[in-house]
Amino acid sequence: TKKNRRNNPDRLEMKKHCPRCNSHTAHRETR
Repeated sequence: TKKNRRNNPDRLEMKKHCPRCNSHTAHRETR
């Protein structure tokens, strides 16, 4: 929900290391 995303800005855009890209990419989580 929008309310949940606003409360958790970290969840909206996280810089995580994904083994597929083999690099650090900014992931926008919509899960």
